Amino acid sequence: MVAKVNGNPEQGVWFERDVSFVEITSDATDFEVADFDVNGIVDQVVRVMQTRGTVLGISRESDTVLHLVYGHAGGEFTVAILDELKAELDAIADTGTFSLVLGTGWTTFGSETTSS
Repeated sequence: MVAKVNGNPEQGVWFERDVSFVEITSDATDFEVADFDVNGIVDQVVRVMQTRGTVLGISRESDTVLHLVYGHAGGEFTVAILDELKAELDAIADTGTFSLVLGTGWTTFGSETTSS
């Protein structure tokens, strides 16, 4: 990919400054390959996540785990925001609930967030 930097073409992929890696886990098998269709559960998850930032990349680890590269130039990305996103995701789920965990790269750290 080529991007323009200060008017000059440069090789590489460019992200916004504040990027997080988020692991989204469902306790039901929601992320099957067929669910990548328009209005499928993965599309719905991406639309919810875009209410607070920019989904820059997505990786399906299994039927129950998605990893997102998530840009949030609007400010600090906090556990409170994760809780709000979790509540919105739970509202769209046909069955089960979601957990969201901040990570570094594709390796998660910390404990999962819970909605109060």
